[in-house]
Amino acid sequence: MTEARITQAGAGVVVAGEDPAARITSANAQVTWKNQEPPKARLTAFPVSVLLRHKAERVPRPPALFNAMYSEHRGIVNDPFYGKVELLLNADHYGLRDLSRKRRGIVISPSGGPGLDSGLSRFGQHSMRFCWLQQTLVYTAGFVCVDNSDRAFDFASDQFTVEAWIRVSNEPPSNKPIVGVWHESTNRRSWLLRLDNGSLQFLCSPDGVNVTTVPGTIVNFDVWNHVAVDRDKNGVVRLYLNGTMVGSATVNFPFFRTDRELFVGFAGYIEPDSKYVQEVSTGGFVGRMDDLRITRGWARYKTNGSFPLPEAAFAFTPIEEPDYYEDGDPHFDKVVLLIDAGVSTNLVDYSPNPTTITGTVGLHTYPMYGIPDYRAFSPNGTVIEMDGSGGRFNLNGPMTFEVFAHFPTSVSSSYTLLEVPEHFRIRLSRGSSAVQVYKSGAWVTIASPSSGWEHQRCFELSRDENGTLRVYFNGWFLTKIENDVWDEPAANAPLLFNTDLTNGYTCFSKVRITKGVARWTHEDSYAADMEFYRPWPRQLATPPSYNPTYPGSLEVYNAGAEQPSTLMWEAATGTKPSIVPDTEVTPHSGDHVYDSGSGRFNWYYQTLDIPRDYWGDIDAGHVQLIAKGWAKGDLTGDDWGALYVAAVGKSRADVRYMHVTPVDDPSDWTEISHSFRLPKGTRRVRIGVQAHRDPDNETLQLYWDDFSLGLEFDDEVEVAFLDHERGVNHVAWSPSVGSDLVQLTTNFGTATVGVTESLGVYGYNLLLPKELYSDIDDSETDLTLVLDYHLIGRPALETGRLFIDVKDAEGTTLGRIYDAETPYAVHPCGESRTLEVKLPDGARRLVIGVFALRDGEDGFGSHPVTFMSARLEYRDSEATLGAVDIELPKGDRTIALDFDNQIIPDLILKGLKHRDDAWVVYDPDPDNGSYYSFRFPRITHNQSASIDLPVYATEEHYKFKVRYRTHSETVDRFRVYVDDIQVFQDSGLQTSYSEFTYELPLGPHTVRLAYEKDASVNTGDDTVYISRIEIPVRGEIVRYRVLEDGTIRTVASNKPRLMEG
Repeated sequence: MTEARITQAGAGVVVAGEDPAARITSANAQVTWKNQEPPKARLTAFPVSVLLRHKAERVPRPPALFNAMYSEHRGIVNDPFYGKVELLLNADHYGLRDLSRKRRGIVISPSGGPGLDSGLSRFGQHSMRFCWLQQTLVYTAGFVCVDNSDRAFDFASDQFTVEAWIRVSNEPPSNKPIVGVWHESTNRRSWLLRLDNGSLQFLCSPDGVNVTTVPGTIVNFDVWNHVAVDRDKNGVVRLYLNGTMVGSATVNFPFFRTDRELFVGFAGYIEPDSKYVQEVSTGGFVGRMDDLRITRGWARYKTNGSFPLPEAAFAFTPIEEPDYYEDGDPHFDKVVLLIDAGVSTNLVDYSPNPTTITGTVGLHTYPMYGIPDYRAFSPNGTVIEMDGSGGRFNLNGPMTFEVFAHFPTSVSSSYTLLEVPEHFRIRLSRGSSAVQVYKSGAWVTIASPSSGWEHQRCFELSRDENGTLRVYFNGWFLTKIENDVWDEPAANAPLLFNTDLTNGYTCFSKVRITKGVARWTHEDSYAADMEFYRPWPRQLATPPSYNPTYPGSLEVYNAGAEQPSTLMWEAATGTKPSIVPDTEVTPHSGDHVYDSGSGRFNWYYQTLDIPRDYWGDIDAGHVQLIAKGWAKGDLTGDDWGALYVAAVGKSRADVRYMHVTPVDDPSDWTEISHSFRLPKGTRRVRIGVQAHRDPDNETLQLYWDDFSLGLEFDDEVEVAFLDHERGVNHVAWSPSVGSDLVQLTTNFGTATVGVTESLGVYGYNLLLPKELYSDIDDSETDLTLVLDYHLIGRPALETGRLFIDVKDAEGTTLGRIYDAETPYAVHPCGESRTLEVKLPDGARRLVIGVFALRDGEDGFGSHPVTFMSARLEYRDSEATLGAVDIELPKGDRTIALDFDNQIIPDLILKGLKHRDDAWVVYDPDPDNGSYYSFRFPRITHNQSASIDLPVYATEEHYKFKVRYRTHSETVDRFRVYVDDIQVFQDSGLQTSYSEFTYELPLGPHTVRLAYEKDASVNTGDDTVYISRIEIPVRGEIVRYRVLEDGTIRTVASNKPRLMEG
């Protein structure tokens, strides 16, 4: 046996032998073992690169998922406050569902809806369609009812945000509730967002009786509008329409607290026992609604100005796909009767083995699930008989009986709707119903819910295999009876309609009887079954047959197409590409090419659906995506461009992987490519371009052609683990040094993590799956963690490092690995990288972390993690573990100050007078690629507001730049001073931004930006807006030592040095 003990080394070390045991205590070396057995190595300090040459035979493992450790209020990609969302209604995910983390059960009106409308959706394929109408005797209103027993919607004094997309119809009534907890007749008013005569309003009450109204403005009919209301920590309630504040008031009282139901599209209450909805005549929403979200504990917008409107459906964590196939009914072979007046005006049985129906019926229409004129069968004085040969309608045993009924009359008598003689029947009257069964030779009423005279009535009875019968009415669970058995009917007992021989008193639109299965089994009053939200299928659901072909491809639309177009491109930032003819640029193929967009920052892409044939292989970890594009151009200065590719889940906001591959200034057509394994759950792929134009250049000379996406099968299985829904949001990260993690905005996305202190160390915790413990601890199995991540730095010279801590079950650090390419100066457009490490024995936890240094002169520091994905591979790897010194050089440079993070940088605050009234406001500067700007403080006549900025000019960094927009009278001026000497001025009611550049003499100076008013008159906004400032500053060197336990120590340094132990 060979023993090697290395106590100090500075070069490569080779250890050879049959069974070595190595102890490395202090080294800056690469250690290589060449033997047939894996080494036993203990790495305790300083950088050590361990290369394992041995690789045992790998046994394929199925994919596994990691579990993450989360903070109390957890965010997800595109919504850092998702953990505070109490309700998120969206109609695009297996019916109308609550997509908040609470997954609340809901009940909808079987009359007024909402139904799913595929004709007018804001995002996705469906919206919610509500109707309200006055019938002969009563009113009908659509609603979604949500349980409030946990008082989630009793805001009291909390911050909150309520928002939705609405497309309201110009129809009665004048009062159109959108959402609220507002029960007038019981004096239980809490809060309500509504339209009153077309005007947006927010109502709230301190005691359930007295009402405070926050008025808004008129909402346009028959177009999509975003409406929102929030309250901040100071009690200011703001009302918004399409991203602009239209009303506000300070509400110092807590809202009235009640546990009554929350209604969407309606304001009323429900009788607790009968489940009868009251106050229908007071009004109801008419039109479409989409993406309704209620956030408690946070005011999302809290601005007196404007905010960017949501450009996609609100983010949510994926829900489990229902256990049925969308093209059919998994229990259709058990259906013994299926009639639907909406499908046929004749009495037709659509069950697999149709029965014979005799008799004639009339037709009637009434509202059903948001459709105001759904058809129903009505009696015309004769009995309708459905043949029950073979015991078809013997309902003892497991079964489900469902019927949608109507009672369009004020007659006070009770009449039978449907009946199996001496077995089962349903009776209707104008204000109530009765579900009756035949037991011991007599009819027994088992449920008698109340209802409006002309309201839709939906009855569901379901008996499971244990003999438990459950009864539901309009989606509400009413009662259950255990060991339920009815008297046996006659052998061939029929199902009869209109046994009382009425003319139009009892009607039904749909009836379905399923024997052998209980479709409804929940006992929650607010958990309507999925069948509620879609037509009853009329065929058996059979698993589809999927046959992927390899190599496969996705069809990307290119400029060389027969009819070139840009319609399929989406611009996430900046502009879409323009089509450039071959007379200007010689294409790689075809007659045209795409440019990189006309803005300063551009990010555009196509989103392509992956055929379902490939989904199974993707979820098993076998599909490799190959993304390619051809680039040609002339990049000068800070011009930059890259091929962008991303893997997306079912939701367009569910980005599971992204990567950018930069172009290296190609003078001729050059292929840019990137390949990666598609993560589990990928259903779409994006391919496109990210580009940045140097502000000194008028155009970006970079062109693209022949994009392509290929799919290949790979036998090797990787284990995807990172919870992509939360990995990039500040709420999921914990600081170990510093504090104040924030979510910021970049030119290429909003999902970023930032640090506001000069130094921050923060991490994201993960638990390794138990099913992999044996492989991790098996010395003959090389299990390697591979982390893909994307970095963005702003300004470009902010620095940091990304690391992974490997911990045991008790949390003891087994080692730390750093990105070998850092310290870095990350490009402001971003950079995609990979970090990998072999997991040591005993590894049970991981911390993915960032060591970030903020630029001291700027307001915000490193926020490099914009997206990460990770996987495990059974293969060899190198690992660098131990304590290291990190040197973060910050030389002479030019820094850029902008405001898209919506906070004023420290450097400006230090030199700002009248800072209490300085604002960051929404004021886009398209040429700068920014949305927010600094607005000079408000001043009065004969006053000035100014910012003093210290600068240092060198031979390489000597330009001062400012992008500005004045909005004032011509004698109130924006001026620039250098060392108290005026070098520039401008004024007037400007609608677009201009840029002023000044070349500074060498050495230190003070640049002053000032807004100066004369003795009278205020015009326009009476201010100056600044979207960007660039100044040269002097450099410095900062050096830190990071110990194995994560402790950070500052090390004195006068010049840049390499890392050393």
